[in-house]
Amino acid sequence: MIIGRSWEEQIRDRRPGRRSGCALGLRPCDPEVALPDDDAMNCAHLFVYGTLMASAPSEMGRTQRQLLQRSSTNLGPASIPGVLLDLGHYPGLIVDRRSGTSVHGEILRLENPVSAMKWLDEYEGILADPSPVPEYRRALDCVDLDSGAVLQSWIYVYVGSIAGRPVIASGRWAGLV
Repeated sequence: MIIGRSWEEQIRDRRPGRRSGCALGLRPCDPEVALPDDDAMNCAHLFVYGTLMASAPSEMGRTQRQLLQRSSTNLGPASIPGVLLDLGHYPGLIVDRRSGTSVHGEILRLENPVSAMKWLDEYEGILADPSPVPEYRRALDCVDLDSGAVLQSWIYVYVGSIAGRPVIASGRWAGLV
């Protein structure tokens, strides 16, 4: 159940380029604090919750999963407050700290974040020319590891239409076999 503003309002009210996150373990995680551009570009953590998870059973994203496994370290299970939508062959994450639910996935530490973000953005449909309008945007946010640690992490947030999209109540994407 979503309390407060609707998903449509949250998506409409997002400002392009707004970042949130926490400084690489140097201060408590605060999703309302924007990082300087240099810190943001050097963020080495990535939260994956769908086709890019090591445990994803689908063919979709297999090549990218294998590349991620070779170019990152899996730090383990993690979650972020929000809602997970079933988009068919893949899920979509809407961050919502008031939802009372969490989206579950994995945290990866990227060996070369700048290089990885180029091909990850392409995979997620984020192009230099934003037409057509992408389904996702990349953002920095605070992610909770199951170990209790909180890390700044890149996440791909769904910004497409939510009309008719079922919610995955468990917050865990099982994928398609």
